[in-house]
Amino acid sequence: MRSRFRGDPRHDRVATLYICYFGLAEPLVQNQVLRTFVLWWNLAMRCIYSPFEPIRLASEEKKRRREGLLSEGITWRCLRYHKRPSFLSTIYDIAVGQPSPQA
Repeated sequence: MRSRFRGDPRHDRVATLYICYFGLAEPLVQNQVLRTFVLWWNLAMRCIYSPFEPIRLASEEKKRRREGLLSEGITWRCLRYHKRPSFLSTIYDIAVGQPSPQA
């Protein structure tokens, strides 16, 4: 994924990371979050969307969604949502949701 931005002057600009429990299929994400990211991308910002998806997606579906978002300038880091046990799951999700240097 790093090669996507190599040579692109926007890669050196500000990056925004959005971590949430709203999955990609949620109306709020479709109508507001993704549209805002496209606007920010056009303003030379990198956008990284890291949702904790409540449903497990097939690998082909993940690939299709990832490529679609990447064509809009959005990096999608799909994370698995863990519901139980509540307290431990939240701690685990926070640890797993930390951005990597490549993001």
